[in-house]
Order: sequence, then structure tokens, then C-alpha cells
Amino acid sequence: MAAYSAPNAHEKRTQGLIVLQGNRMEDLRDVTMAWLAHRPLHPLEKTTFLVQSNGIAQWLKVSMAETQGGVGRGISLGADVMLPARFQWQAYRQVIDAVAGDNSVPKSSPFDKGQLRWQILTILPDVLKDPRFEPLARYLEEDPDTRKRYQLAERIADLFDQYQVYRADWLTAWEQGDDILTQGFLDSASRQQPLDDEHLWQPTLWRLLGDTIAERLGEEARHSHRGAIHQRFKTAANELPQRPQGLSPRIVVFGISSLPLQMIEVLAALSPLSEVILCLLNPCQHYWGDIIETRDALRRHHRQRRKQGMPADLHATPEALHLHAHPLLAAWGKQGRDYLHLLSEYDATEQYQDAFTALQQPVDCFVAPDTRYLLGQLQDDLLDLRPVAESQSRWPALSATDRSITFTVCHGAQRELEVLHDQLLAAFGEDATLQPRDIIVMVPNINDYAPYIEAVFGQFSPHERRYLPYHLADQQRRHREPLLVALETLLTLPQRRFRTSEVLELLDIPPLRHAFGLEESDLPILQRWVRDTNIRWGLNAQQRASLDLPEHDELHTWRFGLERMLMGYAIGAPAETGSDWEGIVPFDEVAGLDARIAGSLYRLISALEDYRERLDTSQSADDWSAVLGQLIITFLAPTSPREEQLLGHVQTTLDAWQQEIHDAQMDLPINLAVVRESWLSRIDEPQLAQNFIVGRITFATLMPMRAIPFRHVYMLGMQEGAYPRKSQAPDFDLMAIRGHYRPGDRSRRDDDRYLFLEALLSARERLVISWCGFSAQDNQEQPPSVLVGQLRDHIAAGWRLAAQDTPERLSADEREKQRRSLLATLTVEHPLQPFGHAYFDKTSPLFTYAREWQGVRSTTSGPSLLQVSASLPLWQPESTVTLSALASFMRDPVSALFQQRLATSMRDDHTTSEDDEPFDFDSLEKWQQRDAILQYLGQRLTSDRHADVDQLFEQTVDTRQRAGHYPPSPVGPLVQHALLEHLPDTLSAYQTLLHRYPDAAHPVVSVSHAAEITPDKLAPFDHTQPVHINLSDTLDNVFCSDTGTARIVLLSSHLHQGNSWHWSQVIRHWPAHLALQLTHPGSPTHLISPSGTLAIPGFPKDQAAERLDRLIHHWFSAMQAPLPTHPLLAFTLFEYAPGGVDPLDIEALCQNDKLMEEWEKAFDKLSQRNPLTVRELPTLEDFLSNEQFLTSCQDIYRDLYDWVAELTATEHPTAEHPDTEQEAR
Repeated sequence: MAAYSAPNAHEKRTQGLIVLQGNRMEDLRDVTMAWLAHRPLHPLEKTTFLVQSNGIAQWLKVSMAETQGGVGRGISLGADVMLPARFQWQAYRQVIDAVAGDNSVPKSSPFDKGQLRWQILTILPDVLKDPRFEPLARYLEEDPDTRKRYQLAERIADLFDQYQVYRADWLTAWEQGDDILTQGFLDSASRQQPLDDEHLWQPTLWRLLGDTIAERLGEEARHSHRGAIHQRFKTAANELPQRPQGLSPRIVVFGISSLPLQMIEVLAALSPLSEVILCLLNPCQHYWGDIIETRDALRRHHRQRRKQGMPADLHATPEALHLHAHPLLAAWGKQGRDYLHLLSEYDATEQYQDAFTALQQPVDCFVAPDTRYLLGQLQDDLLDLRPVAESQSRWPALSATDRSITFTVCHGAQRELEVLHDQLLAAFGEDATLQPRDIIVMVPNINDYAPYIEAVFGQFSPHERRYLPYHLADQQRRHREPLLVALETLLTLPQRRFRTSEVLELLDIPPLRHAFGLEESDLPILQRWVRDTNIRWGLNAQQRASLDLPEHDELHTWRFGLERMLMGYAIGAPAETGSDWEGIVPFDEVAGLDARIAGSLYRLISALEDYRERLDTSQSADDWSAVLGQLIITFLAPTSPREEQLLGHVQTTLDAWQQEIHDAQMDLPINLAVVRESWLSRIDEPQLAQNFIVGRITFATLMPMRAIPFRHVYMLGMQEGAYPRKSQAPDFDLMAIRGHYRPGDRSRRDDDRYLFLEALLSARERLVISWCGFSAQDNQEQPPSVLVGQLRDHIAAGWRLAAQDTPERLSADEREKQRRSLLATLTVEHPLQPFGHAYFDKTSPLFTYAREWQGVRSTTSGPSLLQVSASLPLWQPESTVTLSALASFMRDPVSALFQQRLATSMRDDHTTSEDDEPFDFDSLEKWQQRDAILQYLGQRLTSDRHADVDQLFEQTVDTRQRAGHYPPSPVGPLVQHALLEHLPDTLSAYQTLLHRYPDAAHPVVSVSHAAEITPDKLAPFDHTQPVHINLSDTLDNVFCSDTGTARIVLLSSHLHQGNSWHWSQVIRHWPAHLALQLTHPGSPTHLISPSGTLAIPGFPKDQAAERLDRLIHHWFSAMQAPLPTHPLLAFTLFEYAPGGVDPLDIEALCQNDKLMEEWEKAFDKLSQRNPLTVRELPTLEDFLSNEQFLTSCQDIYRDLYDWVAELTATEHPTAEHPDTEQEAR
């Protein structure tokens, strides 16, 4: 290792910077590491690295730890990595304090953006009456919660902070009372321009800020802003004879593509005291100043020579620019050229030429890339500043297999990620040396893409073959971390409606749930209780009234529901007479050990009530800090070390927020809206400690200073409007006024253009650019980003395919055709869906690793799903068959196969709660409301057959009203009447039948029946033994009298649809009716519904046994393969087929227009209600074309139809008129 040599001791120090240039970041890194190894510092001294992003910082640390040429042993020591702004203020303090004495410069400036916003917030109310502040007064006219004032103060503070860095001369003039703007830069003649009247408030406000700070901290503090301190620093640096204590002997600026002039002056002033090295990524090795606006200044950048053959007067003939310059460098390189311009004034690298010669390292390390492929050729053109004409003649025809640059067009962000996943799997399959850490995927905003990344890449576990390790960098935690989501929700309590979904979503967050002693397994119980107690929204009546709503009772609030739960725990079921204590209807499900869940819910709601009031006020920062600290303790209990660390960070930011306001000495009361925005915004402030390169595929936001080399670079979301990103400056930003631009000024669009150039340079083997090129709604074509368009145009102009002729031999139309052909070769357009036909077409270049779509795609061209499903093996029931299984089979044979044999259901279990009060009911809810009353009162009438029906009905409705099942008055009675008007008559009809059959069957009627499936019925299965199936069940609702037995069933659904029967309701009870005939032959079944009563006559036992036997046979067949029938189609056939269906001629039936019309209507209903059936038989044609359709309809449903249809003529409904309402059940 080289001996330690202090830089100050071995050479005469002169002012200037060591500027190392190169077109590849890894080459700059290697030169820097070699320089550090050749000139080591004292072991106790450190090199300060200035970087602008955590990506560069982490990459540098890893590079320093790696063994390269004897340097490093796997450990990174002796280096401080800092952000430029933080280093700049430290340098100010160290240098000025060394000359003027300690504490001459405060640790933090009172003009820092953080303090400045609070001071502006304090000043604004007092100055709005000043005519100069009239534009601000107009903006703040309607600002009840002062949020707009805070946001304005923040924007102004940010603008003044930029002025301190980029326009310090303006602030100096304003302090002297001159309301002017100065134009000019470096040696340009300065011009002064008076401010317009609408902007006069800015210098006035700046002077007021200075007066306020001087009054508070002393007159010296007036000149403690960054611009004034900068001038003091430059003077002090010239007076220092040696490096002050604490200042690093070596400063390396690495990976930064732009710095403001002020920072460059700081580095230049430190260069006589410390060794300052700037590592500059320069895409071009030649002088390229003639292709920019500031070409006069750049011509002094003597280290870069004009390319041979380039005219000296190119700047005077802009029309010839394309003949001698690279168009992409001209279009995208403005930011980098401005930076070169600024550095040209301070470059003293030639003074170290001998040291670099001894090191055997070039100062300008420009390395030609691998030019075998398009990507390298394009990078080499940039390096050598080749115009399009030179590219055409230099490079050979493009190979059709060259995939170094490709373009991908998709229909949306998720499809981009799905395609990317397949591309990465293919890349890893092609190259065994490729590692996940060699790949970066960049998007305009990682927060927008994060859900899609998790959905596509996060669906695979590490043991699966399609798993790819990945990492999301730059993601904001505020709207992603559940703990922070809970915190932000809690900070909006005064504005919340406290809907059930909002509170239950809070309980989905583990830290909050843990704070109140709840487990994840408790949530389904809690959700059911909340739903069944009819909690909808609002903590209580008082909280509802605070939202400018009329004060009403507690119905449907959290207090209402909690009272019901606690009353149920205390006394059990509600009183049958309706005389509940204080009118509170007990909810009797809260009992036993589960009662602790109600206690936890009570503590949560009480805490929400408490903090809603405590947060709904304006108070000082100290009071807020105490309240918020207690809120964190009350509501958030970490469940993991990661959450504990995050909660510590939240508390730290709260302390920093309080300290910031103390430093600003802002004593005005602050409201919650301002507290929330100012505090939580600090949580997502960027930190160099964030992970970036972690050995996995990196997903990151396209950010400046992130030109780290990767073997594969993927850029997603490159559509027009998304990139370059839009950033609109405030109307009062004086730097944005036309004619006031200065080199070094930051511009989002210029940043993005240069970043696109850096991304192109950072790709070593492959660059893939993707955008959403088609609308997912109408497939309309959408253009890519203008930068992508420029890149594609340049490639099309400079390259050609092997089969194409040179452009000079072609006409304009032929050139355009050739251009489109080349771009089509480099572009891959993907279909809307991941299961598109092209992915499974051998002639298509598209591919996918998603095997799950192969089965879906094969069904469109191969055998039908019905045929595939028919290959199920022979199945026999493990236990006896029940009547409910047979009824379910009759209602939907295909769904019965899935549910009973395959244990598969597509029923959506209702686990969420409603947020709105029950002012209206859909069909299912109407049925549920009627069913709850009818079944309860039916049981009451069964036990007390002489009860007063009207009185029971009124008591029950009143109890349900108090339990929250209906809306409050005056709407409640109207809803009840419309919903329940027919129920008393239905109950009266039920009571009448109970009088005819006064005794319940005792013991309970048991039914058993044996059926045998012979081997000849088991084809195509190879089974030689008969299958025995036993039916065993009990019959409910059987009543007796001296004269006979009957089954009496009270239905909540209507039995009639217009003038026909509601067959799905009759089917439910047909198997039970057949079973009743086995024990009580000839006994009827009475079905009583709100639309009338149906009495199904009995028949002999042997006839019932025969029909039941046939039904069991068909049920067994339906359990082996989907049976192509459905009651909707069968009963439509029976009602509309003229003269019956004999002979079974489906072709003749299809000629019946009326029948086909009704079949289509029936199938429409079926497709909406029976998804499993439609999965197997997706069209009506699939039913009608199956040879089993007619026989299945006839064998399963004809007995029922013939037996009940006869009643239509002899026994019309006896209760109400037929109800045409379509029942959800």
C-alpha cells in the first residue's frame, strides 16, 4: 500500500477543481478508487463523498468494500457520504467560525425552509391589507381552516429557499430597498428590471422576514440567509492559511449531473484547503458547445477539442447543426451542457496531470462501448458526436436477432408488469450469468406502479419456479405502511363520518388492533356483530350533528350498536312482549369468552370519541405534541421490530416538528389540518440510509443522478404525458419569467430529458422501453413520450435492416416504408389480456410463462369444458343422501356437482357491513326482512296457536324498528308498510292451517329410502358391481289432526310470478313432499307465501317411491358429470311447447319462435344467477345441442310439472293477487 501523504504537505495548492470525465460511471469509479489508493489519507481522516441519491451512495459504498487492484478488503471505511446541501452549510460554519470565531454561523439558519414557512404563516395575516399583498389576499379569501394559508406559506418558503441558492443577488438588492430583478450571468452584462406591481409583495415580504428575524435574534441574524452567508464564506476562505478543523482533507463529488453555481463556488473556495474531485459523467468526448445556447461560454472549456471536420462557425449556421451534431445530444443534453459551462470556470485538472501520469490513469476516461449491437452503436455515436449521416455509413445493417434495444407496447400498467415478468424469465433462461442485481426497472413514479408490481411479482413464493426476487426503492411510506395509514386516518377524526367500513378498516391494521387487545381471528366475529346490530355510521347523535346534520336519535350509530351488545351480554335475549329496558333491544350473541371482543370495541369507540374532540381545536405546538404523543400511545402498539422502528421514526419526526416551530418562535395556535400536513410530510423526506441495491431486481423511480450501470435497464410507463413529468411552477416564481433563465437552474423537464440520456448510457447489454400504447377501453392508439419518439426516429434514420437498401437510393415513400419496417422489428405489441390467442400461437413471436392460461386457451379450440369435466372418475357418496341435497340438485344440477362433490362454491359470503342507513332495500334485502318476521312469528304461532296475529305482528315490527332494521321516522313507517303489508294475511292463513292440524308430529318424522344403480347405468365407467345409495333424513313442519297429516311450510318468497308458478320455490319442497308420501301416503303439502297458498296433493306410497328412486338416479348421474339441464329451461319447455315434447325432436322445437324467445330469456336469467352452470355450458346452444338435454328435462322435472300444473286450473291462489316482483331467492 502507498504510504500516507498529506495533500497539503507535498504540493503547492492552487484554487481549482480536479474534474474527472468519462462516459461510463464504473470507469469514473475505478479512476477515483485508484486515485484514493495512490494518495491515501491519514488513517483517522475521512474522505467526504457528496452524492445526490441513495442509489449512488450505496453503489459507492459497495465499490469501496470490494477488492479492486489490492484496494479494500470487503469493508468500507474512512468515508462520509453526504448530501450537497448539508455539506454546504457545514462548510460555511467550519470556515467562517475558523476566521470569525466559534458560533459565528448558527447550526441551522433562521431562513431555512422549515422555519421560514412558520414565520411566513405568522406574518401573512398582518400584511394582507397592504395593497401590495392584494394577490395573496384574493387567494386566501375563503380559507376557514387556514389550510390554504399554510400551503401558500410553504410554497413561498420553498421559493425563497431557491432564491437563496439561485438568485442571492436578487435578495441582496431587495434588502437594500431595490425592488428589481437582475439579469445576467458570469461575464454577461448585468441588466436590471423593475418588478411588476403584482409581484411587489415578494421583496416586501422578504424585508419583513428580515425585520422579524432581526427583532427576535439580533441584527446579525438579518444577514444569516444562505446568500449572505455565502459571500462571508468566500471572503473567509481566502483569508484562511490552512484547512480548519473538521473539514475533510478530500472531497469527492460523485454521480451528480448538475449543481448550482453557489455550490460550485463553495467547492472552488475549498480547493486550496482540501482536495476537491468532481467525477462528471459526460456522454461525449468531443467539444459540443456549439449545439447549445451558451456556446460562447462553453468554448472556453479547453479540455474538450472540436471534433475533426466540424466547422468553426457552426454556431453561426444553426441550419447545418444536424450535419455535424448528434440530434439526441442536442435534444436531451441541455442540463449537462449547462453544468459543463459552470465547471469550465473552475477546472484546474491540468495541474494534476503529472500525478495522473504517475498513476497511469487518464484524466478523461472515455471508453468505446461494445459496438456489435445497436445499443453499443448508439452509445458510441453519442461518444463520438456522430450525426445521422455518419451513423448510416458507419454501421452495418441491423440484425433481426439484435434485441439490445426493444420497445414494448401494452394496454396498461399491469400488462406492462406481466410482460416484464415474462421478459425477465426469458432473460434469465438465456443467460446463466445474469443475476437479479444486474437489472433495474425504472418508472416515472414508483408509488403509482407499486400495487401492480406487488400483484404481478408478489404472487409467487420463493419455492416456485417463476419467483423473481425484487425490491422497491424510493417508495413513499406515508400511504403504504399500514401504521402510517392508520395514523393519517386518526388525524382526520373530526371530519370523519365513522362509517362501519372506516372503523373496520382501521381494525385491519395490526398495530391498532393490538393496542385494543384484538386478534385477527376476532375480526369476522366483530364484523358479524356490527352488521347484525345495524351499525351504519356516526359515533353518536352529537357527532352526527357536528357535521351540520339535524340532530336525531342514536339509531344506527356506534353507541346504539354497543348498547345493544352490552345489553345482550347483561340480560340475554330480548323480551317477547317488546318491553325492553330503556327501549334498547338486546343483542344476545355477545356471550362467554367472546364478550371481551365487545369490551375492546367499546374501548376503541370511546377513544375515538375522546380524540375526535381533542383534535377538533386549535392549540400551540407544545399542546399538539402532547396530544399527538398520547394518541400514538393509545392507538398504536407495534407488533414487530419493523413497526417498532417505524413508530420510533414517527415520534422522532414529531419531536423535530415541535423543535422547528420552537426555533421559528411561532406562537400562534395551529389547527389540525396544518398539523397533519406539516408533520406527516416530514416522514417521507428522502434519506441516504434507504436501501437501493440489495441483490434483487430493483424497481425505482426515474430520478436524477442515478446513472448506475446495469446490464439490463427497463423503462416502463414511457407514454405521452407521463414522461417527461409535468411540474408547473407557481405563478409567482420569478425565476420562471421568460428571459430570466440561468445555467444551473433546475427544471423538471430538462432533468427528465437528461435522465433519459443517462439511462440510455447506463445500460450495458439491453435497454427495453415500454409504454401504454393502447387504451384498455377502446383499444385506441396512444403515442409514446416525445423522448421515446425522438429515439425511435433517430434509430429509424440511422440504421437499416439487412434486407433494406441505403436511404439515398430510395424515394421518400420508400424511405418511410423502410423506416416503419425497422421500427416494427424493434417493437413488440402485446394484447389486452395475458391469455390472448397470440401467446399460444406457434407462429407468433409472443410468449408467456403463465401456464395457468394454457388451459383456458385450449378450451376455445379443443374439446368443450363439458367434455373435459366428463373425465371425472366414478364417485360414490361416503354417507347417506339428504333431502336438501336432492332439492339443491333439482334447483341447479351443474352447481350441485360443484358444491356437493367438488366442495366448490361461487357464493359471495357477505363479510362487509353497510355504511348507509336502510332507506331502501334490494330484492334480497326485502326477502331477508320478510323472512326474519315470518319465521319468527311462525314459531310463535306454532307454540301459541290462539295468539292475536295482529298484536304479535305489531310488537315484532316495533322491536325490529328499535333494533335498527328500518330507517328512523318519518321514513320508517312508510318503508314498513310497503315492505310488510301482505304479511299479516300470510300469517292468518298459516294460523288457519295450524287450527286444522293442531298437533305437531311426534316423534319427528324420519325418512329412509334405498336406491340401487345397476352396472348397465354406470357407463362409461368400468364398474361391474351395483352402487347402493341410501336416503336418510327427517321431515320438519309436519302436523297432524284426527283426520290426517300434512306438511305446512311458511314461505317468505312468493309462489307466483304473474299468472304462473314460481317453480324454483316449489322445487325446494318437492323431494320432501315425495318423502312424506313414504311415511304418510296421500298427505298434502301446504306452501303458504305472501302471494298465496299452494296445496300439493299426496299420492300412493309406491308412486312416491318410484319418483324418488328416479330422482336419486339422476342425482347420482349429475355427480359424475355436468348434466345439461336447468329448471328455468325445462319449465319453459313444458309451458311453451305445443302438444308436449313427444317425440323428443329438438330440431322441431327450435323452429318454434315463441319457445326460442322464452328460452333465450330464461338463459339470460340463468347466466346472471348461476355462474358455475355457465362455466360448463356457456351458451344456450350448448344446452340445446346436447343429446341429454330433452330427456333430462323430462325425467327430472316432468313429474313435478304435471302434478302441480293441474292445480293451476282447480285451485287458484287464495290470498293476495299474484305479485310480479322478481325474488332474489
